[in-house]
Amino acid sequence: MIIDWADGELAPLAALCAFSPDVVEGKFSGEAAVAARALQPIAEQAIEKLRHTLQSWCLGFEAIRTRSHEKLDRIWNLPRESKAAIGQNAAGGAQNKKVKRNAVHEALNAWWQGPAQCDAPAAVVGLEGVGKTWATLQWLIDSKDTQPVVLIMPSSAVATIGNVSKTAVKQLLADSLHEMSGVRDREHWLCRLNRLLERPTDEGPVLIIFFDGLNQEPSVQWLRLLQVLQGETFVKRVRVIVSTRNHHFEEKLSKLRGLEDEAKRIDVNVYDTAPESELDQMLEFENLTQANLHPDVIELARNPRLFKLVVRFREKLVEAGQITVHRLFWEYGRDAFGKRAGNSFSEGEWQDRLKEIAEQRRNGIQEYSERSLGEMVSRPDLPKNEVYARLSDIIDGQFAERSGSGDLQLIPAVLAHALGLALLNHLDQVTSPKFDNLNAELTKWLDPISDLDEQAEILRAAVSILVEQGHAAEGPVPGVLVTAWLQSQNILDAHRQELADLAPNLPNALLNAVEHSDSHAHDSARFWAVNALSKISRDNDAVLDMIVKRSCRWLSIVSCDSDTQSRLKRLIGIDTLGPITVTGVQLELEAIS
Repeated sequence: MIIDWADGELAPLAALCAFSPDVVEGKFSGEAAVAARALQPIAEQAIEKLRHTLQSWCLGFEAIRTRSHEKLDRIWNLPRESKAAIGQNAAGGAQNKKVKRNAVHEALNAWWQGPAQCDAPAAVVGLEGVGKTWATLQWLIDSKDTQPVVLIMPSSAVATIGNVSKTAVKQLLADSLHEMSGVRDREHWLCRLNRLLERPTDEGPVLIIFFDGLNQEPSVQWLRLLQVLQGETFVKRVRVIVSTRNHHFEEKLSKLRGLEDEAKRIDVNVYDTAPESELDQMLEFENLTQANLHPDVIELARNPRLFKLVVRFREKLVEAGQITVHRLFWEYGRDAFGKRAGNSFSEGEWQDRLKEIAEQRRNGIQEYSERSLGEMVSRPDLPKNEVYARLSDIIDGQFAERSGSGDLQLIPAVLAHALGLALLNHLDQVTSPKFDNLNAELTKWLDPISDLDEQAEILRAAVSILVEQGHAAEGPVPGVLVTAWLQSQNILDAHRQELADLAPNLPNALLNAVEHSDSHAHDSARFWAVNALSKISRDNDAVLDMIVKRSCRWLSIVSCDSDTQSRLKRLIGIDTLGPITVTGVQLELEAIS
C-alpha cells in the first residue's frame, strides 16, 4: 500500500498526518503538527477512506482485481492467451465478425442483480458449439466495471482437486490467484485469500469464479464443490458461473437441485433465424442470406461453431450452392473430432462410428438407449471420462434427438451421412468395378432400406462425400451414384438443384447418367442430368472437350433394324453390324435390342 502526496483531492499522506498530528510533531516538527491539525476539519472523509483501505481484508484488493481484469482482457482479445488459459480459442474480441448474444447477456444481468445476491450460481447451458464460453466471457467483459476479482477456471484445472472440502477449495482458489499474479507461492496466496474472505458482506462480493466446461470433467464432484462455495466461509463473498452441456446438466448434475440456493439456468441456443436476427447478421458479414443456402445447411449454420465451416467452404468454393450439408459433415468429422483439436474422437474413430451406425441401421436398429449408445462409443482401453465425452459429443452435438419413447435417434442427416460413407466403402470393395456390376451391388446394398426417400438421401450423401474427398472424377463409381440418385423415385427439386451446383465436380458422372438413362421411364433423370451439365461454365475447356467427345461417341452409334440395314447397304455398300469407318468417321452399327 503506497501512501503518497498526490495532486488533486486531499492526498492520502495529508490524511494520515491529519489523523495523528502528535506523531507528526514527534517525527518532524511542531510547525508540521500545526499544519496537520489545521487539515483535520476537512480530512474526515479522506481519513475514513484511508482507514477502510488499510483493513486487512481490503489491502491489495484493488491491485488483485485490476490484475484479474487484465487477464480477462487478454483471454478475450488474444487467441494465444485464450488457448493457454482455458484450452480453447474464445477470444471474441479478436473477431471482427461477431454478434452479441443479447438473450444470454440479459439473463446474466438479471442473475447478477437478483439470484446471485442470494448465492445462487448461474448455470450457462447449451449444446456443443453454441458459444457458451464466448457469451459468458463477453458478459464479463461488458460488466467488468461492476465485477470484483474475476477468476476463469477451465474444468481441467479442477480435475486434480480429489476430495472436495473447504480447505481443498481454498487451495484451488489460492493456486489460481498465484498463477494469475506470477509472484510468491501458494501459502502466501492462501493467507491473502483468507484475509480477503474476511471482507464484510455489505462491501459486496470478493470473487466471481467462472468454471468452464463441467461436462469435460464429469468425474469431478461438481455439486459438492458448489455446495462448499455456498458455505459460511464463502457466502455473500463469492459468486459462481458454470458452463456445461444440456445432458450433463440435466442427467449428471440433476440440474444442481442439491444446492441450498437453486442454480439459475441460462440457456444458450443456436442462432435465431428470424429476419435480421443473429443468423442474418452473421450471414451478412459473408455477403450471404438464408436464401443462398440449402435449408439443411441453414440448420447446421445456426450452430456458431458449425457456422465457421460454412464460412470456410464459402471462401474455398465461392458459390454458396456448393456448400452441402454432407460436405460440412465430412469436414466436421475431419476437424472438429481430430485429436489435434483435443476432442473425443480422432478422424478414423469418428468414421468407424459412422460405419457402425450404418451397419446397425441396415439391420433395422434406429433407436438407442443412452446405455446402448454409450456401449457403441466405448472401448476397453478408454477411461470412463473419455467414454462419457464421446457420448456427450453425440447427444449434445446436434446429432441426436429424443423420440416419443424417450430413446435417442440420430438425426436423419447424420444417419444418411453414415450410410453414404458405408455405401462408398462397400463399392470400393467390388472386384470388377464396371458400371453394370457396381449398379447391381448398389441395388443389392440398398435393398434392406425400403424407404425410397431415405435411399435418395443416402445417394445424395455419398455423392457429396466423394466431391469433398476429391474423388468425384475417378472411376465409374460417381457415375453409378449420380445415375441412381437422379433415377430415384420422388426425387426432390432441392436435390436436383444441389446436383446442378455440384456439376463442375461431376461432369463425367453426369454424362454417365445421361448415357444410362435411355428408357422412357428415365426421361426425367436424363433431362436433369443435361440441365446440370448446362450449368457448367462455358469457359471450362476441359469439361467442354469431355462433353463433345462423349457426344461424338453417342452419335457414332447407329441402331439398325432391317429397314436401316437396307438403306445403309444402298448408301455405303455395307450393312454388317460392328465397327465401320465412313469418310474417316468411326461408326458402330448395332442391332436394335
